[in-house]
Amino acid sequence: MTTREETLEYLEKLLIRFGQIVPFPNQADTRNVTLDSICQATQNAIFSLKLASELENVDFYHRNGWNDFSPDDFKDVVYNYLGFIKDALYNRVFMAVETHLRTIAKHYDDSKNTCLLNENIRSTFHNLMTNAKSPLKGEIKTEEISLFCIYLYLRNTQHNFGKQTKKNQSVNFIHDESMFFDSPILLELKEGKFNELDTKRMIYLIEQVVLIIQKIDSRIPASEFIEHPLVSAGYNNQC
Repeated sequence: MTTREETLEYLEKLLIRFGQIVPFPNQADTRNVTLDSICQATQNAIFSLKLASELENVDFYHRNGWNDFSPDDFKDVVYNYLGFIKDALYNRVFMAVETHLRTIAKHYDDSKNTCLLNENIRSTFHNLMTNAKSPLKGEIKTEEISLFCIYLYLRNTQHNFGKQTKKNQSVNFIHDESMFFDSPILLELKEGKFNELDTKRMIYLIEQVVLIIQKIDSRIPASEFIEHPLVSAGYNNQC
C-alpha cells in the first residue's frame, strides 16, 4: 500500500509540474480556469493529507468519542482515507478536463459550425484532435490517444467498484518531461479485473492527461477568447 508520506511526495511533485506551465493571461479563458482548478484540486489533496497526520494517533480517536479504536484499526482507516482522497482528486480533475474539452468543442461548433461536440467525451476528444473540420487538428501520438482512453475507462471503473467491464486497455508510454518515470511505464486495465493502478501510476496518468490538454491549448490562437462556463457563476470572484 502506498503510504501517506509517499502520496504526499507524488502530489507535491505534481503541483510543481503544473506550476511550470505558463498560465493563459486572460483569467476568464478556459485555458486559465481549467489549469487553475486542477492546481486547486491537487493542492486540496495535499492539504488533506497533511491534516491527516492524526490518523495513526490513538488519542485522536479517543478525544473524539471513538473509544473502541486501537492501533490495530489504523491500517484500515489509513487505507480507506487515502483511497477517498485519491478518488476525490481523480474525479475533480476529470470534471475539469471534461468541461474544458466540451467548452472548446462548443466554441468552435458555435463559431465555425464544426460539429465537434459529442455526448461521448471520448468522441469529443477524438473530434478535436483528428476531425478534418477541427481548427485544432494536428499530430497526436497513438500512445497519447490510448493513454487518454485509459484515463476515461479508469473513471468508468468507479461505477463498478473498480472493475473494468469493457475490453482490455493498455499503453506503454513515457513523456520526456514526466516528474515520475524516466522510462516507458505500462498502464493497463484488464476486462473483468479490478483496477490495479497504484497511486504513483494514477498520478502519472493525471500528469500526462494535463500535458495532452496543454498540447490542445497550444493550438488555439492566443488572440482567441473561450470563456469558461464557471466564470459567469463567479469563479474568479472567490474569497
